[in-house]
Amino acid sequence: MAKAPQARAWLAAATFEDAQQPLVEAVAHQGNLARLQQLLPGTAAQLQGRFEAGDINTWRGIRCTTPNRLPLVKALAPGLWLNTGYGSRGLTWSVLCAELLAARLHGEPWPIEASLARALDA
Repeated sequence: MAKAPQARAWLAAATFEDAQQPLVEAVAHQGNLARLQQLLPGTAAQLQGRFEAGDINTWRGIRCTTPNRLPLVKALAPGLWLNTGYGSRGLTWSVLCAELLAARLHGEPWPIEASLARALDA
């Protein structure tokens, strides 16, 4: 069972919210505490009072993503291409999408199946 450090520590968690719905911070914090209880139950037990009292520091950011969470690799206008919408999956998608974009620009064989390439061009 993990122990919470005696010194100051940074703990990070994330939620993925629909931009069309308002963020309810209390619900997001409850979800993050529930995941912490699964991963580090001892730490969660020590921090639960701070969560309940709202004595936690938070920050918010926005990730660019698409409704189906697939990135976009497509021509927007003549000479203008998009390679965007990775959300939190940039490390897993970026190289493959760059290869696809380069192949499309140079008329080379695509590095992925045509059905997936079409899904990325939605």
